[in-house]
Amino acid sequence: MSFQETHPKLSLENQESKLVQEAIALYQRSFTPVHIERITISSAPGRVNLIGEHTDYNDGFVLPFAINKKTVIAGTASISNQLQSYLVSSQYPGEMVSFTTHSIVSEDPSKLAGHWSSYIKGVLAAYLPQISDNIHANNWNVNIAVVSDIPMGCGLSSSAALEIAFAYFLETVFRKRRSFPQLSPTQRALLCQRAEHDYCQVPCGIMDQLISSCGVRDHCLLIDCRTEEFAMIPLYPLSGCQDPVLMVVNSNISHKLFTSEYFERVAQCCTATEIAQSAFQSKKISHLRDISLDELEEVRPHMPPIVYRRARHVVTENARTLVASTLVKEHAWKELGSVMYASHVSLRDDFQVSTIGLDALVEGAQTSPGVYGARMTGAGFGGCIIVLLQVYHVQNVMDRLAIVAQEAIQSLPTCFLTGADQGASILQDGECTG
Repeated sequence: MSFQETHPKLSLENQESKLVQEAIALYQRSFTPVHIERITISSAPGRVNLIGEHTDYNDGFVLPFAINKKTVIAGTASISNQLQSYLVSSQYPGEMVSFTTHSIVSEDPSKLAGHWSSYIKGVLAAYLPQISDNIHANNWNVNIAVVSDIPMGCGLSSSAALEIAFAYFLETVFRKRRSFPQLSPTQRALLCQRAEHDYCQVPCGIMDQLISSCGVRDHCLLIDCRTEEFAMIPLYPLSGCQDPVLMVVNSNISHKLFTSEYFERVAQCCTATEIAQSAFQSKKISHLRDISLDELEEVRPHMPPIVYRRARHVVTENARTLVASTLVKEHAWKELGSVMYASHVSLRDDFQVSTIGLDALVEGAQTSPGVYGARMTGAGFGGCIIVLLQVYHVQNVMDRLAIVAQEAIQSLPTCFLTGADQGASILQDGECTG
């Protein structure tokens, strides 16, 4: 693979336009063809987390940015006696999902978890109570076609992008009947997080939905996951063909958050929090974000070793994230790289969510000329690493990592450069019928 094929600034608008055309074509093939102007088109990006892993559901800090890979939805909506809704996706060819708004209320979410349609149904279930015209709330039906170039199951938040793109679609069509409130991007993210909790059975933090909804071009966001507030931090010159650049390396080992390992980490963090609460009763502690490393060391004798290690990762990762945000502002790339490596070691040894493949890729990057830093990104158990490197070494590093991955996991990684892109948007405000 060549550098030119993966350059982040090559025809980004053309790529989004291509996704739009694919979504429209999929809609017209799958449903009764309509005039293009009737179709509402929404878009939401995936994300890379520069640092701050497994801190979001601990009320901590994260430093993600929206990437130039997106999910695009083309669809129509109406109020009618035909209550059936239909969903199709280019990533699941030949499959058409049908449901009614009535069935969403009565369905058992645990039976839906893991299926891509659960993200759509969950968002719709979260949005219906917001409709002021309750008489017609359950009479809405939608036909939507989904197209995406975000790789699935690799820690780039393809699920959050699907949720946010559909949420923005719903807001647009609902408001045409003046029956839906104006939501802020943060409110949209919170409703989508609720959908993932309730319908997808994943106790995720707010990061993925918030960055997909609120992303700012050429910036990463330092997000306080307790308050849902964020500070915009310029990523320039990381967003262009200047030195350095950010490269995503997908191990092509898929992960799923709907697994026992993820739930175990969440539970272990809760256990650590409860132990700290008992030890420091005069201090208000609701999450691991509320304790210092010194306090953690003080209660260490009361914690099972594995719980202590989980907590140590979260506490130190919060500190690393705040330091990293300052280093990005200062363009202190070498120092930022050191913090990235420290984050990966903590995720590997204390939180134990890395894999042989991810470790090999990070080590391969670390021993390559021109690389400032690297770490796994996302929840782990497979997925991607993010590499901060000098632009003129990109091709050599890509070649080196291909050899490393082949030796470690007998698989070729997929690499692409990325800048920080904009959050969700409405690309076409179509007509609403019914």
